[in-house]
Amino acid sequence: MDNKDLKVFFLPAWYPNPDNRIGGIFIKEHAKALVNKVKLLVVFYVFPYRNSKKLIEIHQYQEEGIQHYIIYHKRFKGVLFVFNYFLYAYCLFAGYFKVLKLYGKPHINHVHVLTRVGLPAMLIKFIYKVPYVITEHWSRYLSNSVQYKGSIRKWITKKIINYSDGLSTVSDNLGFAMKKKGLYHSNFPVIYNTVDINSFYKIFPEHSHEKIKFLHVSGIENSVKNVSGILEAVVLLRQKISHFELHIIGDHADREKYEDYVKLNGLDNVFFYGELYGSDLVKHYQNSDVFVLFSNYENLPCVLLEALCCGLPLIASDVGGVSEIVNENNGILVKSKDITNLSEAMEFMANNLKKFDASRIIADARNKYAYQNVSEEFLSFYNKALGYLSH
Repeated sequence: MDNKDLKVFFLPAWYPNPDNRIGGIFIKEHAKALVNKVKLLVVFYVFPYRNSKKLIEIHQYQEEGIQHYIIYHKRFKGVLFVFNYFLYAYCLFAGYFKVLKLYGKPHINHVHVLTRVGLPAMLIKFIYKVPYVITEHWSRYLSNSVQYKGSIRKWITKKIINYSDGLSTVSDNLGFAMKKKGLYHSNFPVIYNTVDINSFYKIFPEHSHEKIKFLHVSGIENSVKNVSGILEAVVLLRQKISHFELHIIGDHADREKYEDYVKLNGLDNVFFYGELYGSDLVKHYQNSDVFVLFSNYENLPCVLLEALCCGLPLIASDVGGVSEIVNENNGILVKSKDITNLSEAMEFMANNLKKFDASRIIADARNKYAYQNVSEEFLSFYNKALGYLSH
């Protein structure tokens, strides 16, 4: 089948929503990479929205060439919490049948993030003979996570994978971790996250600063991103050099304690901006010198890819799939939770920034993470899955 005739339905467990505008943004980027390569791409997403005033809200729209059919349902609290499961399941199945009527039967369903959206995909394959593939993004399978547990969950997850027509992960590290847990498939590629290089790019000639600008972008939840560790490293670094600033983008309940720490330690070179999107966010990448991510655990964070496409060298903790991104030409890996190691890496960057070639960083990142490359890998993934079905 010609790829231009393909009809693909995305079934994500995560996707940007009113509660979290960046949640699952990497799945949306995958959709954007594919939208001009196939005949039709539909995102069907169900989300229990805490502020919904109606029992069920349906939003159907087109955005950036992607057809969306989004269902928000009321989220019950307290003793009524159990109704969330029934309402979610109803919206999934009733909504999918509505999507079938609106857009016709797809050639393939693409599940993003196991396990809840994998179940309907498995049943739909049984009833309608629609094949499905899976892309896993979740770091819960990594050795330092305790989220993948429960015999029933594990049994269902294996069944969904075994009955599928392909499983991909966004990093080698995640793929290896899933294999160790007995989760694998004969059609099992690694397909990285992707970046819109028309949005994330560097402005040349390079800007000049009196001070090196370090940038951090995340959801700033401390248990994951260890922003407090970055701030402690800044305190150590200030004892050695003063020609630097740290700019932090993101918002979370933890932000207040970070700001208190900054005031207590007199860190007048640390700036908070809250959540930023679009061109407001891109400008910070373009006007910074080094990107810093000191996470306790990760999979394949898109912010690192965005930074590379803007020519920024990286300082990142060696967790998850991060070592697949960072190399001697584009950055420095540090030990997670090792604040002294982070401070030393920041000092090295501040004093040796010219050792990193922005043009080379950009070229390498575009070659690996641009839409064109990632979309071709997905099409190969689909074609192999459809080939399995036909035998």
